[in-house]
Amino acid sequence: VPPPEARSIGVEELREAPLMLSRRRDGGGGYDLIMRAFQDKGVRPNVVLDSQDTRLLHKLLRQGMSAVAILPEREVAAGTLESFPMRRLDVPGLDLAPVLIWLEHAYLSRTARRVIQCLHKVNADPGEQPDFKI
Repeated sequence: VPPPEARSIGVEELREAPLMLSRRRDGGGGYDLIMRAFQDKGVRPNVVLDSQDTRLLHKLLRQGMSAVAILPEREVAAGTLESFPMRRLDVPGLDLAPVLIWLEHAYLSRTARRVIQCLHKVNADPGEQPDFKI
């Protein structure tokens, strides 16, 4: 299937494409949302592989497997697939982001506080102040 010219693509356009999907073992992530989007549009996806190991999907693409991989954008941004055509999948509600959760008054080790601070620093918009105290 030749890549579309648009910046985004809907599940309808993937009707005939062999698909490789990222699927987390715990059921989290976007897999269920993607499958529901296919179902909502009445499209039966041609899933040839689903794996929790996205490195495997990267490797198969680089080795020439003729398939469309649906991967989290942050994992593609790592740079190993920059030579491949890419499109954003247009699925309502698929804008997922990691979340850190901890009890507000529970003890956090110094290491845990540093991890939270580092993650916030890396992912925060410039000038954004954290809405939490550590």
